[in-house]
Amino acid sequence: MKKPHWINHNNDHIRDNEKWLKKTIGLGLKDVGHEIEEAIEILKKANRHIELAYKKLQQSEFPKIGVIFETEKPTGKFRRLQFEADWSYQNSIY
Repeated sequence: MKKPHWINHNNDHIRDNEKWLKKTIGLGLKDVGHEIEEAIEILKKANRHIELAYKKLQQSEFPKIGVIFETEKPTGKFRRLQFEADWSYQNSIY
């Protein structure tokens, strides 16, 4: 079972923010560090909610075939995202 893409994406941001947190604390910018720390906690909370949604999706009667969403990109091209029941995705631009 794969982790939802959004959790992996948020974890990347958490790691980057933790680096900036250390830098700001090292420079004595405690107020800035506090705000970054708050942002990290919000991302972690978001991950917990995404994980809960993912578990509920797995327990639901959600069809096992893909559901397709289309969004228009600023270039006018369309990106087709195919989400499977495990929320993994494939990108194809046409």
